[in-house]
Parts: sequence; C-alpha cells; structure tokens
Amino acid sequence: MTAAGVRVPHARWIVLAAGVVLFAVLLWFTRTFTYYFDEWTFIATSPDWTFWSYFEPHNEHPTMLLKLTYTVLLNTVGLRSYVPYMAVLLIAHLANVMLLFELVRRRSGELIATAAALIFLLLGAGWEDLLWAFQIGWLVSMAFGLGAMIAVDSRRPALAAALLTVSLTFAGTGLVFVVAAVVQLLLTPGRRRELRWFAAPGVALVAWYVAFGRFGEHPNPQPTAANLLIDPLYTVWGLSQGIAGIIGTSGWIGYVLLAAAMAVLAWRWRVRGLDPFAIGIGAGLVSFFLVAGATRAQLGWQQSGASRYVYVAAAVDPFSCGRRPGPPVARHLATRPGRLRVPGCLQRRRFARRVHGRQDGPDAARPGRPASSRCRALRPLPRRVEQRRRAHHAGGQPAGLLPGGRPLRRPGRGHPGARQGRLLRRKGPSEEASLLTIPTLESSG
Repeated sequence: MTAAGVRVPHARWIVLAAGVVLFAVLLWFTRTFTYYFDEWTFIATSPDWTFWSYFEPHNEHPTMLLKLTYTVLLNTVGLRSYVPYMAVLLIAHLANVMLLFELVRRRSGELIATAAALIFLLLGAGWEDLLWAFQIGWLVSMAFGLGAMIAVDSRRPALAAALLTVSLTFAGTGLVFVVAAVVQLLLTPGRRRELRWFAAPGVALVAWYVAFGRFGEHPNPQPTAANLLIDPLYTVWGLSQGIAGIIGTSGWIGYVLLAAAMAVLAWRWRVRGLDPFAIGIGAGLVSFFLVAGATRAQLGWQQSGASRYVYVAAAVDPFSCGRRPGPPVARHLATRPGRLRVPGCLQRRRFARRVHGRQDGPDAARPGRPASSRCRALRPLPRRVEQRRRAHHAGGQPAGLLPGGRPLRRPGRGHPGARQGRLLRRKGPSEEASLLTIPTLESSG
C-alpha cells in the first residue's frame, strides 16, 4: 500500500480543529498589535475615496475589494481595536488551509493532504502573512484562487472563472491561479473548449490595466530595463525559498531542494506522462515571480524570498506531490483466437458473481465507491485490440485476427498486460478447477 492509499479517520475534522486552535492562539497573542506601514495609506486616504478610487492600484496590485473590506471595517469597528482586522486575516488563512487539504487529498490521498495542511497551517517562513492584517488582500485572493482550482478539477469552468475574477480584485496573487487554470485546460485536449469561460475575465483584467493599473506607483528606486536581466535569478530564488520554507529552512539550501524537486517531477513525468495540473501550477508560480520581478527586482534578487512570497509558493508547491488517477476504463489483451486476457480484479469479481451469486473479496465495491476503482489494470483499450474488436463485429474476421488475416500479436513478458492479465483458475464449490474465458469484449462485464 502506498501513502496515497492510507486513510486517516476524520482527517478533515482534524485539520479544522487544529486551525481553530491556531486561530484562537494567534488572535490572543496579536491583540495588542496596531496598524503598520501600508495600512496607514488606506486609513489616511479612505475618507476621500470615490467610486473610481477603488479601481486605482496599490503598489501595482488591483485592490478593489480589499479597499471595500477596509471601508467596511473602518466604518464599523474603526481604529479602536486591531483584533477584528486580525480575525479577518486568520479566517482567510484557515480557509486556505482547508482548501489546500481538499486539493492535495484529491491528488495524493488523506495522509499526505493532512501533513501538507498542518505544515502550511504552521508555516513560520510565511510569518508576514499571518501577523500583519494588511495581508488580507493576499490571503483572500489565494482563497478564491484555490477555490477556482477545485472548480476546474470538478469540471465547473464557469464557477472557476467567476472565482478567479474575484481573486484578482483582492490582489495580484490571483495571477498564479489564472495561469495555472489556463495552462491546465490547454494541455488537456478534451477540455480546451472550456477556455471560453475565461475570455471575459481576461478582457476585464486587460481593460483595468490599460485604464488604471499602468499608473500604479512603484517602490523606490524605480524599476529599470536592468530588471529584465535580474528577473530570472529573482524568480529562481523565490521558487527555491518557497520549497525551503515548507521544511522550515532558507538560504542556499533552497537551490538544492528546488533541483531535487524538479528531478523528481521529471522522472515522474517520464514514467507516467505529463501532468497538466502540476505543469499549470509551475507555470503560475513562474509567471507570478516574473511579473513581480519586473517591478521589484531593483530592490535585490533576494527580495523574492520575503515571507509574503514564501507563503504563496509554499501554498501551491504541495500540488505537484501526487497525481490524480485516470478514468477507470477496462483494458483487455488477447491471448489466442477466441480468448481474451482480462485483469485479475475483473476476473475475481465475475467469478464471485457466477459461483457465489455475490461480489466480495478484496476488490468488492465499498459504499459510494465504484467496484472498478480499485483495479490497477484499468486502462484504455490498446489500438490493436480496438482494431480486432471492430473487425470482428464488422463480420467475416475471426475474433483473434486483425483485418487482412494478420494475427493479433501477443504482448511480451515485460508488458503490463502480460503480468496483470493472467487467465483465471479457481476452484469452485466442488473443488474442481474452473477456467473462466471471455470470448468477446462485450461479455467481459
């Protein structure tokens, strides 16, 4: 059994309980905190905000809904206490933890998802996003972005496009998830039509940048053309510190960890094929750091290792640690004319139905789970078997021959079908060996 198959009882409730405890602890220890740096910009200018002021960027970021959030807080709780602002921040962090758990669980199982969520919950390397309430914009933007990735995974592109639009109105961190979703759909041939749902949000973002975003203020010293030369180093450093932050370290060791992670992904893609989801996440992170470096690399290429950037990179790095299994489609391999090799799990289920009138054994279906989901040999039909099937049903060709009378080649010893497709030999109730053969594909159940 692999780690992905280990079940953790009440895993979701365990993560939620840990998040609630951390919420209470941090809210207690930050009760004496006060407003700092960028927050005073919002506090000082909010009385003069007009409708168009909400569309003006803050340090190149679109902050329409972030400004609206501060408007509501300033006009309700005012400046008497910093606790309500921290409460909103910590709620957003808890939402990110739960959404991260759900995404990793779908790809890698409950055990890895629980570990990833608990590490992210206590991510000390991302302290700035946990102790400064102004980072509400970044965390809420990420929450809607993670929700959009779940919607893409659930094949709900319209909802994903809406969530990404909201994500981009809180902060520019939504760019990570926009690029990730678009790249994933582009690399999935059967889902490219879903990209039309992202056309309207894309046009709206370009229109906002042309009308407002390009006039945003940049930090001093101002960016120059030299940023383009520093940008690659800025990006690599940010990616490395994101991985290093997951294990509680930083510095040059991040380069080693980044190289190791890329080697593991390259090996996995070579063995199992490219994973559009992981490629999309990687493209999103690279795009995020490249865009940030275009306006901030003049501050130093190590600026990308700031804790607020580590939080973003650490949140999406666990996505590449697993891979969602493919669709359960049966794979049949021929042995000789009139007989087919079938996976052992299919044979055991069919044998149980015939002999015992029921389906039991280790491959029996669980409540709410299809019986075929546990079969490791379920794969799409090979092209040669599909040709044989079509020729057989077209009439005139024997079941074990290809068009033109050519025999269907038997798989070699190293072929997965040769290992998984052994003919069933079982003893029935009378202790006599019974051989299950399936003459055609349609009778395979």
